[in-house]
Parts: sequence; structure tokens; C-alpha cells
Amino acid sequence: MNHLSLADLADPIPTDIDEATARVSERAVAALRGARILVTGGTGFLGSWLVDVLLALNHRYRLDLVIYLLTRQEFAFKQKRPDLAVAPQIQLLSGDVRNFKCPDIRLTHVVHAAADTSATAAAQPLALAETILDGSRHVFNIARRAGAQRFLFLSSGAVVGRVFDSAALITEDATTAPSVEDPASFYGNAKRFAEHLLLLAAAKTRVELVIARGFAFVGPRMPLTGHFAIGNFIHDAVLGYAPRVNSAGIALRSYLYAADAAVWLITLLALAQPRRIYNVGSDQALTIQALALQVAKTLQAPLPALPVFDNRNIDQQHNYVPNISRASTELALEPWTTLPTAISHTALWARNMARP
Repeated sequence: MNHLSLADLADPIPTDIDEATARVSERAVAALRGARILVTGGTGFLGSWLVDVLLALNHRYRLDLVIYLLTRQEFAFKQKRPDLAVAPQIQLLSGDVRNFKCPDIRLTHVVHAAADTSATAAAQPLALAETILDGSRHVFNIARRAGAQRFLFLSSGAVVGRVFDSAALITEDATTAPSVEDPASFYGNAKRFAEHLLLLAAAKTRVELVIARGFAFVGPRMPLTGHFAIGNFIHDAVLGYAPRVNSAGIALRSYLYAADAAVWLITLLALAQPRRIYNVGSDQALTIQALALQVAKTLQAPLPALPVFDNRNIDQQHNYVPNISRASTELALEPWTTLPTAISHTALWARNMARP
């Protein structure tokens, strides 16, 4: 077991939120002044970072924001985040994303980020796919009726399916798609169809739709015992074990830190071109084997036992790394948190959460 230093007693989240807040551009800040924002998925991993940075921006620049935050279980949310439950800028809405009742309010912006990516939800693929589609339709109709000007949909890089060209980064105009014959591709197919439905709906309204295709992320509040490799590796290392690689370890991944992602999403919400898709992620690729080694070295854990490459595992050699030149060129968005720092901060949060 690793010994904890004095630095381990600090909470990385407030510092990261301050850093993220300082990195939001003046143009984006100005575009959000006086905004009335509906956020679905704001109680999850990335969504909670987005809400926290919005609140920090509101405090720093006195933006007069109001955030309508949807939660499935209001009582559980108030126990989990009592600070947000009493924040004067937060108005809680309760219900299922597919049919929740929205009061007669005026909205300027909507962030639709609700989608359960847990292993439990994945065990019911048809129900989850229907939630993605029905929820997207319902939230867009609310946005239209409430007069929202901007609508940000958090989609997924999974919409392109498996890409086996390890030399090419995935662009927004990629024409590949998930297999309809593979039951495991339900999430990517549902997100892809939701993108299409929203683009069709937006073309008939004045709502400015922007699609953010999220790839892989890391940071405090992420699930550490689910089906995300980096979360499992960090969990193992925090306990003092070698990260366990449960695959051939040859798939390519990249990771954007949660605080960085919050700034990207806020910038897209405020400034991105309407009816346009933007990849959200890091373009710094590494294999799952290399990731396991990086986690072990960063957290001073035992080095993992790495599987030997076997041609029978060639189908696992797929690439999930985005080309981010569109976000970089049009909106000056770049990752700033290094992977070792992201790993360290996530592990620090995990240790703090484990303390009584």
C-alpha cells in the first residue's frame, strides 16, 4: 500500500475548477451572460463538472445565470450534492428524461447530456437505446417551446463504430458506423440516430444545435469499478495492486481530463457553429497496455503483467482516438492537463473518497 503524503490530503476538484474557469474565453463568458440553461445529465460524471464550472463562472463574472438541473431522484441528489441543492442559481427538476414535466419557463440554452453509460444500464440495451432517442426528442421539444437559442447535445465517438486504422485519427465526417448485427453496438447506433433526429428537427426551427462527440475521459467522480479501463487501472493502483489488463491491451485510446472537457463543452455551448459536429477528447494516443504502465508508474504501484500479442486478438486492435483540429482551429480548444496529472488527481480524489 502506498504511503499518503501531506499533498494527498488536498482535494483536487476546487483547484481544477478554478483553473478551468480561468481558461474559458472572454467571448464565451460574454455569450452566457444572463443565460437560462436547462441541463440534463448534470448529476453525472462530466455533467457535474460542467455545472460546477458554470457556477464558478457565474460567481467570478456575475453572469446572473440560472441553471435548471434535471435529476431522476431529487432526494438522492440532495444527499450527494447538498451544495448544489441549496445554490440559489440552481433550480432542480425531477423526473425521467423521456417525459419529465418542465415548468413554463424561458430558456436560452440547453445542454442534453443525459445517457447512462454504466454496466447496469448496458445490461438492458433496448431500454437504454429507447431512453437516448425518446429523451433527445423530449428535451429538444422542451427547448423549442421554451424559446431556447442554443442546444448542445453530448453524443459519443461510438457513433463511428470500430475503426481499425491505427494511423488515422477519427474525424467528424467519418463515414463508418456501428454494426447493426452486433448487440454491443446499441449505444453507438442510438447516439448516431439521435444525432440525425436532432439535426432534422433543428433544421425546422430557430434552435441552434451543436453536437459534441465525446470520446474517452478521466477525472474525479468517474466510475472506478465499471467498464472503463482507466478507472479500473486507477482503482487497482490506489489499492496498491498492479493494474490488471483484461484484454490483449492493443486497442488505442486517449483521455481528456474532466476539467478540460467542461471548458470544451461550455465553449461549444456558447460559441460553436450551429448544426455542426465537434469531437471532444484528446488526440494523444496510447495502447491500453501503455495506459496500464502509465497508471502504475504515476501512482508508484506494481507494474502490470502485460499480455503477449497474439494474432487471434487482432480484432481488438481498434482505434478510438479523435482528430480535434476542428475544435482547435475554430474555437482554440486544446487539452492542457497532462495524462499523469489527470491520473494523479483522479487517484487523489479516490483516496479522499475512501477515507472515513
